[in-house]
Amino acid sequence: MRVIDLRGQKCMNHILKLENEFRDAGKVFVAITDDESAIYDIPVWASSKGIEILEIKREGGLLRFLMRK
Repeated sequence: MRVIDLRGQKCMNHILKLENEFRDAGKVFVAITDDESAIYDIPVWASSKGIEILEIKREGGLLRFLMRK
């Protein structure tokens, strides 16, 4: 399973990086970020792309999004 590391990307930069990298990911992939605003931004982005969020998990100071195309 592909892990897309978005740590250090703030505000909309995490969406830009996710947009560039998710196409190369498999059917199921994980995005990890340390930006709290991603809790709002990534679900909106995923919905606009037809991507299902299977799980959102907090792990320490990180957010982990398990997604399926």
